[in-house]
Amino acid sequence: MAIYVTVCLLAAVIGLPGYYPSDHPVPAIWGFVLGLAITHWFAFHTASRLIRGGRADRRDAQLAAAQFTGAALVAGLGSLAVVLAPERLELRVLALALGAFIAALVHHGIRSSGGSALRAGCYAAGALVAAIAVVELKHLLS
Repeated sequence: MAIYVTVCLLAAVIGLPGYYPSDHPVPAIWGFVLGLAITHWFAFHTASRLIRGGRADRRDAQLAAAQFTGAALVAGLGSLAVVLAPERLELRVLALALGAFIAALVHHGIRSSGGSALRAGCYAAGALVAAIAVVELKHLLS
């Protein structure tokens, strides 16, 4: 969820000219990220309950908590980036922070599953390139 929300936020602030509200970026970041997380949770929660015949599963709450924690982490990172950056550099710093976050998540995932530092670095770099490519493709299709 955190990678998904990060790529979507990156696409929104870079790929959609005029979307980024420079006068109030922090509430816009939180609104976008939490709205996306709620939408994502609702869609997948509903689909999973339909597949299970309407039955709830205790893992649903754990999954929702993990998804919303990831989304809040992304929003917090984005907020911190724009608050600390000079106003003229907000978008660039935000994009850099989001890209670095994607790479860090992938690196951590590979390392925690026993992968070497080299392998984790290569995967992180590949994920960063792929995220940028997705954002650029979204921009071209918009």
